Amino acid sequence: QFAGTDPKQVRVMQLQRQHVIAGEEMGLPAVDPPPAARPKKVLALEPPSVAPLVNPQAPPADASSNRLAMAPTVDKFVREMTAIRSRGRAYGCRLQLGLFLKTFKKAYLDEIDDDDVIAYVAKLRERNLSLRTIANYCATLNAFLRRYDYKDRVKKRFVPKPTEKKVCAYSAADLKAIFKSATPEEEILFRFFLGIGMREREVMFAAWRDLEFERGLFHVTEKLDAGFTIKDKEERLIPIPSGLLAQLKKRYQKRTHERWIWLSRSEEPAGKTCGLPRFHRMLRSEMLRRKGRCARTPNRRSETEAGTDQHG
Repeated sequence: QFAGTDPKQVRVMQLQRQHVIAGEEMGLPAVDPPPAARPKKVLALEPPSVAPLVNPQAPPADASSNRLAMAPTVDKFVREMTAIRSRGRAYGCRLQLGLFLKTFKKAYLDEIDDDDVIAYVAKLRERNLSLRTIANYCATLNAFLRRYDYKDRVKKRFVPKPTEKKVCAYSAADLKAIFKSATPEEEILFRFFLGIGMREREVMFAAWRDLEFERGLFHVTEKLDAGFTIKDKEERLIPIPSGLLAQLKKRYQKRTHERWIWLSRSEEPAGKTCGLPRFHRMLRSEMLRRKGRCARTPNRRSETEAGTDQHG
């Protein structure tokens, strides 16, 4: 029953089972074992080749030709993204350009025309992707082509333009009702999001050294050793509301980690366990309960900025 499981984890499960059996024999109440740690998703140093994604109807490229063949050039571009950006960005490029290869029935870059772009957009629509996602995929394709001096192949008129959503800010009464159902740890985390209005990953990698208690400022800085870079390479200073600053001072005095403000169960930066998804669920359920108000949760950063603008 443990086939395919890590040997160390198998041994832990066996010991847990032995303790349960021993406890039952002694008449002790059953206690559920602690949940097993989630396996970490580790990206390979370099994404795999896109060759298996090539459309079977595409003719093979001539090895003796000086023209740029699609699949090898995409692989080269993805490797460049790994070197100059990040592995996550490289995997994203592979995914997006791989979908283009599945619709592209030719062999070389210089053969890309309007029909190929239209077929790509149609394929993305078939996958029920949002207009914003389709526009992002087309932007990646355009960046790839421009890298090899093929400009204006992805024309604006072929790319759907997403509608800019109006941010609906929540009132003080709404937030009070939401905070009432949160734990103390969730409350200070949510107030951190709302009070400072940072991006989710910026909160995930927030460190104590980024806080300047004397001036009431938070420094958004990159942490290259932890794999965190700032979007648009823009470090900045953000003022902290006085009430939140006082809470952070108390938290600092009782800190459980010398570096990170928010921790996951594995004592690492909070990652996706930092609580924002739960915050969205609480917001949605509260708005649906009230029915007379906005029942839609906007995008994550807009939502936190809206809370900051209205409630400081």
